[in-house]
Amino acid sequence: MIKLFHTADIHIGKVFEQFGSFGDQLRAQIKNTFRNVVQLALSEGAAAILISGDFFDTASPSPNDIRFFMETVKSAKPLAVFLLPGTWTHDGFLKNHFYRSNLFLNDRPDNLFVFSSEQPETFKLPSGSVSVHGRAVLPETGNPLDGITADPQAMFNIGMLHTGISLPQLPKDENEASLTKIQVEQARMTYLALGHWHVFRRYFDESKTVVQYSGSPETLQFKDGEQSGFVAVVSLNNGQAIVEQRHVGHYRWMEHEVDCSGITSSASLEKEILTYADPKRVLRVRLRGTIAGKDPFNLDRMNEELGPKFAYLDFDDSQLNEDLPVGALEKEYRENTVEHAFVTLVEQALKNAKDTDQADLLRESLLRGHRLFQGHEGVSS
Repeated sequence: MIKLFHTADIHIGKVFEQFGSFGDQLRAQIKNTFRNVVQLALSEGAAAILISGDFFDTASPSPNDIRFFMETVKSAKPLAVFLLPGTWTHDGFLKNHFYRSNLFLNDRPDNLFVFSSEQPETFKLPSGSVSVHGRAVLPETGNPLDGITADPQAMFNIGMLHTGISLPQLPKDENEASLTKIQVEQARMTYLALGHWHVFRRYFDESKTVVQYSGSPETLQFKDGEQSGFVAVVSLNNGQAIVEQRHVGHYRWMEHEVDCSGITSSASLEKEILTYADPKRVLRVRLRGTIAGKDPFNLDRMNEELGPKFAYLDFDDSQLNEDLPVGALEKEYRENTVEHAFVTLVEQALKNAKDTDQADLLRESLLRGHRLFQGHEGVSS
């Protein structure tokens, strides 16, 4: 049996501007997680690590990030490390790219194999029983596997791609070559190691070829939730590829939505949030609905008190409304200001409203105007 570790979309050097100082911790953890993947592969006697694109987050990674990559790959010996360039927006194989830099070429470890041609290339593991196929740039034919064919001398053929999947429920992107089931069957690979989509997922289950996204080993964004943070451990035996989903990520990302219309106090909201307390949890709480103005939430204080129980805690209150009685808002603003004049005029119109529909429209305008004056983003129609 031959074992391979498949990973992708690591995004070394990614900038998490929205997280402030926690962004530095995330960047460091991405490196630590990749280092742990290498050590795990070594400890389990794997033959190779497959990196299916977007190892770096940028086409111009820092010298320190390049050195980290070189040193980590060297530490992986005797494992072979196969690196496929990613998309042009990240670490794609472009002119004057770091793949051609002196820093990269002069320090390149002998166990690192990089796909560096626009034409299909094939590398073989020392045993000769496994052929690994890929290309640095996707073809313009619309078929990501164009020109990639199985090696008849190999027991196992592995394809590496950084691309999307063509699915009926997804809109077709004319600027991107997406993989189809017919293309997969024509190429006759044992295993297709995919990158580009950040969650662990297999496609075309009925195909003889295992078509697998490993997802990012360390989760990078809220929308991926707990479907990310894995590597694919691939066992090759008897002409087949068996895939094990292995969790390797440190942080667990989650978005939680709260309808505040049913929350009677700040204490109730805090109690609900604390059910997810975890020092490894990156949590965004989305608040929606309407709360009574007499008991508004002090989110800054809440974050200060609850934040230490999480790796990171964030509130999104852009869809939260305050239900203030008529006359209350006027007292919120100084006289002779635009804000006071707006509130006074709308409240007067509300008192003189001719019917329920007009009253509801004016009340909504009043609350939206108030939120806008308070500096809340996300006020929309």
